[in-house]
Amino acid sequence: QLTLWESVAERFDGSQHPVLAVKGAKLTDFCGRSLSMLYSSSLQIDPDIKEAHKLKNWYENGGNAVTTINLSKKRDGAFRGVGYNFKTFFEAKMENQDCKKKVNSCFLNKATIILMLRENVLYTACPSENCNKKVHNLDNGLYKCEKCNCEYDKFKWRLMVQTNIADFTDSLSITVFQEHAETLLQVSAEKLSSMKDDNPREFQKIFEASSFKNYIFKFRARMETFKDESHLKHAIVECLKLDPKKYNHHLISEIKQMSGLA
Repeated sequence: QLTLWESVAERFDGSQHPVLAVKGAKLTDFCGRSLSMLYSSSLQIDPDIKEAHKLKNWYENGGNAVTTINLSKKRDGAFRGVGYNFKTFFEAKMENQDCKKKVNSCFLNKATIILMLRENVLYTACPSENCNKKVHNLDNGLYKCEKCNCEYDKFKWRLMVQTNIADFTDSLSITVFQEHAETLLQVSAEKLSSMKDDNPREFQKIFEASSFKNYIFKFRARMETFKDESHLKHAIVECLKLDPKKYNHHLISEIKQMSGLA
């Protein structure tokens, strides 16, 4: 994957499958290998060079039908296609315990929801499509977003749930946001907001029902610094419903690898 920024991204048209020649891009191993353009990078689209013509000819004469490997996604046994490697919480913490080390990595884990706190889980957010910041009630029928510096006559409900997740080695306290919170609670933020006012008992049951359910989680681990103190912070990239058959295949694959039978 190649990430383009600002005006380059705005002008880029990939509809005709152009050949790209990139120089000086940043190569990272964040959740697999990927490229990102820098201010010092250069990009040529369909350059008039022999290698580009050869690649274009290959693509237009059957190359587009060839199955390729996405190097920006790491694969793992029976979970091919979902990306990243399996790690327990203990393994992930031990690998990233050095506060001086720059951490930006991803991993998979089969874990259990221990508790999702129901206090202060909903907030009024900016209704614009690309903004999720909290809006302030101006008490005149309008709501102001400080980020957009705009006033609106409506808002959207968003979720931010403090959650405890555990595997057999350790536990993790994490803040779960909108889409993933809706997946774990199996209800939309809008419906939950109505339920909180109209049917508080059902609201409580939603959170009680979320406990002790198993998922395959994709986590991102990142070292963050605040007031000269570094802390390892985890975020959910995705949560997948546990498929026991698929997970058993993964466990069998792990056993074979550890026993030298793979």
